[in-house]
Amino acid sequence: MLITSTNRQDPNFYKDFFDFASKISGKIILWQIPTYDFNARHGEIIGSVPASLLDDLLKRANFILSR
Repeated sequence: MLITSTNRQDPNFYKDFFDFASKISGKIILWQIPTYDFNARHGEIIGSVPASLLDDLLKRANFILSR
């Protein structure tokens, strides 16, 4: 998921996020799904989200992709 540090206030498009373990914070961009090759760009998973947030993000992604 994409995270921005820009202070955006629209809750329909951005969701506040802070992971204490990895100290990553910002706003999750809810209207864009990454389309790059994670492996080719040597992506790393560096944090985690609570199960409730993951469920919400999966529902939103499913909605976007079902259109």
